[in-house]
Amino acid sequence: MIRQLDNAKETDVAPLNEKYHTAIPVLLKEEVVVRAFIQARDMFLFTNRRILLIDTKGITGQRVEYKSVPWRYVDVYE
Repeated sequence: MIRQLDNAKETDVAPLNEKYHTAIPVLLKEEVVVRAFIQARDMFLFTNRRILLIDTKGITGQRVEYKSVPWRYVDVYE
């Protein structure tokens, strides 16, 4: 189950599109971040192809876990 976005804040997607296409190449060439939310050190990116959950772990934040959920596997989103 995905954590709730109760205290998450929406953030600007322009720098995230740049960052996740070049510096950390996680997104496909034709993929675009539509909406993004930050909750503490974690991030939720909603793209035109999937939901990308970015979980920063550890005290220093050097370990990062990426979870990708394609839209075809999302049944309900509240």
